[in-house]
Amino acid sequence: MNLDGETNLKLKQALESTAFMHEDSYYRDFKALIKCEDPNTNLYSFVGTLDFEQNLYPLSPQRLLLRDSKLRNTEYIYGAVIFTGHDTKVMQNSTAPPKSIIL
Repeated sequence: MNLDGETNLKLKQALESTAFMHEDSYYRDFKALIKCEDPNTNLYSFVGTLDFEQNLYPLSPQRLLLRDSKLRNTEYIYGAVIFTGHDTKVMQNSTAPPKSIIL
Protein backbone atom coordinates (compact mmCIF):
# COMPACT_ATOMS: atom_id res chain seq x y z
CA MET A 1 0.00 0.00 0.00
CA ASN A 2 1.06 3.57 -0.49
CA LEU A 3 -0.59 4.96 2.63
CA ASP A 4 2.76 6.05 4.04
CA GLY A 5 4.17 7.15 0.69
CA GLU A 6 6.49 4.15 0.43
CA THR A 7 6.59 2.10 -2.74
CA ASN A 8 8.90 -0.69 -1.58
CA LEU A 9 7.56 -4.22 -1.17
CA LYS A 10 6.88 -5.38 2.37
CA LEU A 11 7.53 -9.02 3.21
CA LYS A 12 4.66 -10.85 4.90
CA GLN A 13 4.93 -14.40 6.19
CA ALA A 14 2.63 -17.00 7.71
CA LEU A 15 2.94 -18.10 11.29
CA GLU A 16 5.40 -20.95 11.61
CA SER A 17 2.62 -23.05 13.16
CA THR A 18 0.50 -22.79 9.99
CA ALA A 19 3.18 -22.36 7.31
CA PHE A 20 3.04 -26.05 6.39
CA MET A 21 -0.61 -25.67 5.32
CA HIS A 22 -0.15 -24.98 1.61
CA GLU A 23 -2.88 -27.17 0.08
CA ASP A 24 -6.67 -26.96 0.17
CA SER A 25 -6.91 -30.35 1.91
CA TYR A 26 -5.30 -28.93 5.07
CA TYR A 27 -8.24 -26.56 5.53
CA ARG A 28 -10.98 -29.19 5.36
CA ASP A 29 -10.89 -29.71 9.14
CA PHE A 30 -9.03 -26.54 10.13
CA LYS A 31 -10.35 -24.97 13.32
CA ALA A 32 -8.87 -21.93 14.99
CA LEU A 33 -10.07 -18.89 16.90
CA ILE A 34 -8.77 -15.37 16.36
CA LYS A 35 -9.13 -12.86 19.19
CA CYS A 36 -8.13 -9.29 18.43
CA GLU A 37 -8.58 -5.63 19.19
CA ASP A 38 -11.68 -3.79 18.06
CA PRO A 39 -11.52 -1.91 14.74
CA ASN A 40 -9.38 1.24 15.03
CA THR A 41 -7.51 3.79 12.93
CA ASN A 42 -3.93 2.84 13.87
CA LEU A 43 -2.43 1.43 10.65
CA TYR A 44 0.85 0.34 12.18
CA SER A 45 -0.35 -1.74 15.09
CA PHE A 46 -2.46 -4.85 15.41
CA VAL A 47 -2.92 -6.85 18.58
CA GLY A 48 -4.38 -10.31 18.31
CA THR A 49 -3.87 -14.01 18.93
CA LEU A 50 -4.58 -17.17 17.00
CA ASP A 51 -5.75 -20.07 19.16
CA PHE A 52 -4.76 -23.16 17.14
CA GLU A 53 -4.33 -26.70 18.42
CA GLN A 54 -4.54 -25.49 22.04
CA ASN A 55 -1.67 -23.02 21.58
CA LEU A 56 -1.83 -19.23 21.40
CA TYR A 57 0.17 -17.49 18.65
CA PRO A 58 0.56 -13.70 18.53
CA LEU A 59 -0.68 -11.86 15.46
CA SER A 60 1.14 -8.65 14.57
CA PRO A 61 1.20 -6.10 11.74
CA GLN A 62 3.82 -8.28 9.99
CA ARG A 63 1.08 -10.92 9.54
CA LEU A 64 -1.55 -8.44 8.38
CA LEU A 65 -2.47 -7.42 4.83
CA LEU A 66 -4.44 -4.20 4.72
CA ARG A 67 -7.36 -3.66 2.37
CA ASP A 68 -6.26 -3.04 -1.24
CA SER A 69 -2.80 -4.56 -0.68
CA LYS A 70 -1.27 -6.02 -3.82
CA LEU A 71 -0.03 -9.59 -3.91
CA ARG A 72 3.33 -9.97 -5.67
CA ASN A 73 6.02 -12.61 -6.06
CA THR A 74 3.66 -15.43 -5.04
CA GLU A 75 0.84 -17.25 -6.77
CA TYR A 76 -1.71 -17.39 -3.96
CA ILE A 77 -2.29 -17.03 -0.22
CA TYR A 78 -4.58 -18.54 2.37
CA GLY A 79 -5.85 -16.19 5.02
CA ALA A 80 -8.67 -15.02 7.25
CA VAL A 81 -10.62 -11.79 6.90
CA ILE A 82 -10.65 -9.94 10.22
CA PHE A 83 -12.67 -6.79 9.48
CA THR A 84 -14.66 -5.77 6.39
CA GLY A 85 -16.30 -2.65 5.03
CA HIS A 86 -16.04 0.48 7.16
CA ASP A 87 -14.36 -1.46 9.99
CA THR A 88 -11.09 -1.87 8.08
CA LYS A 89 -8.14 0.25 9.18
CA VAL A 90 -7.86 1.77 5.70
CA MET A 91 -11.51 2.81 5.59
CA GLN A 92 -11.36 4.26 9.10
CA ASN A 93 -8.41 6.39 7.97
CA SER A 94 -10.11 7.67 4.84
CA THR A 95 -11.45 11.18 4.70
CA ALA A 96 -14.37 12.53 2.76
CA PRO A 97 -13.45 14.20 -0.53
CA PRO A 98 -13.54 18.00 -0.45
CA LYS A 99 -16.88 19.46 -1.46
CA SER A 100 -17.02 21.66 -4.52
CA ILE A 101 -18.72 25.01 -4.18
CA ILE A 102 -20.66 26.03 -7.24
CA LEU A 103 -21.35 29.74 -7.54
